[in-house]
Amino acid sequence: MKRFKFRNDYARERLKEALAHAKKHKLKRSLSESLSCLHAIAKNCNGYVDLCTDFAPLSFTWGIINSSGHCTLNGGLIFHGPHDGYGDGSAPTYTVSLDPSHGWQLHT
Repeated sequence: MKRFKFRNDYARERLKEALAHAKKHKLKRSLSESLSCLHAIAKNCNGYVDLCTDFAPLSFTWGIINSSGHCTLNGGLIFHGPHDGYGDGSAPTYTVSLDPSHGWQLHT
């Protein structure tokens, strides 16, 4: 079963943009690890990841859809960095990282 599905073409384009940004700024590892973690969760649920765009730059919302078609877990794949105070809860992400972060983190 395919483990990632995109809600729309815009979500697919956002991932391409995020991958390009990650490569350019040497942040590929944080994005790859986050996507791998989502993949493993989806595999464990015998389901897939429904990836959608988020309002925050280079960020996504996601849901793990199980084999019955139910969303079993959801959250955000949020890009933190200088633009959001490294995850201090400020705009534009409005999410908090326990440790200052530059890269992608999973939030539930």
